[in-house]
Amino acid sequence: MRKTNASILIALTLTGILCGMQPPARAQTREKPGSFPPGYLAERLGLMERASLLMGLPVYDRDEHKLGKVEDFYVELGAGRIVCALVAPKGGDHYIAVPATSFAAADRTKVMLGIARAKLEEAPALRTALADPSELKKFVDDSCGYFDGKVAGKRENSGREMVRCSELIGLTVRNEAQENLGKVVNLMLDIPIGRIVFAVVSLDGTGGGLYAVPPGALMRGKGILLLKAERAKLKSMAQPDSFFWTEITKPAYAAGLYRMHGQEPDFDASGAVVPGATQGVMAVKAGGTAAAGGRVGPTDAELSRSILTAMVRADSSYAFLFKKIKICVANGVVTLSGQVKDQESKEKLGAIAESVAGTGQVNNQLVARK
Repeated sequence: MRKTNASILIALTLTGILCGMQPPARAQTREKPGSFPPGYLAERLGLMERASLLMGLPVYDRDEHKLGKVEDFYVELGAGRIVCALVAPKGGDHYIAVPATSFAAADRTKVMLGIARAKLEEAPALRTALADPSELKKFVDDSCGYFDGKVAGKRENSGREMVRCSELIGLTVRNEAQENLGKVVNLMLDIPIGRIVFAVVSLDGTGGGLYAVPPGALMRGKGILLLKAERAKLKSMAQPDSFFWTEITKPAYAAGLYRMHGQEPDFDASGAVVPGATQGVMAVKAGGTAAAGGRVGPTDAELSRSILTAMVRADSSYAFLFKKIKICVANGVVTLSGQVKDQESKEKLGAIAESVAGTGQVNNQLVARK
């Protein structure tokens, strides 16, 4: 039963709107499934971005000060994990390794940190390229320890090799029979929770005939990536550019791709929350709880996360427009409060919340600044 006197208050700040709710710092690897509420990771498929579009984007702090730009990402491919972003500070001659979970939001125009500018300015600096893997690991460990508040050198890791995204993009993919399966043209990243969702491969190597592969299905060889798959099967499922990018965001389709390659997805497509379901009762498989009156639906916390996700899916620029919005959910009734830029934003956000919670379930107390 839902607690009748429970009130869950979530600050929808620049630190949290795009990630919906900051996940636990240690819940970002595939080695620890089940750390997120049912349906949460499935919902986030629509928020992943192409690595090629993220690299080079400006980086802002939570007060919207421009800090520099994203140079690259260090990842552990087999673990499906983003270790850190390599950030080039504005006006600097060095790089800073910023853990993925220190980021609050990302879209195709900018990336935002959930930390203050002073924190970045005092971070460990890398001024020369580190070719030695042990030296690179120590630098990344120390940097992640600095941002996470842990002892230097104690970063939790999977033991897998770190590699830059830019080094993976362009690699040829082959199978055990040495058939050419194409070239990696992108990696699909969800930065705030540190996930590589897919590697995107082009059969002809030029961007045509696209197919997606879960990162755990790829093994690094000498200058290539290895995939256990037949070229004929991949060719039959490859899709044109215009259709492909939409399909991979659909939970059921994405889960099917994982299982086709012998990988169990870390998201539960069947447990995904469905916005706008009948009378606001969202379909939750195992994670649903009985609400007052015997209604089966999500918990207040799950409802809050679903509203946040729906807002960002509607317009990712919301992450950069607001200083603070509050969403209070009690027994399935949603109250929105705080300031937004105009009346249109107030009405749009109210409509989005209502499409998730149900008609008549939202008390919109947002104040338009103009």
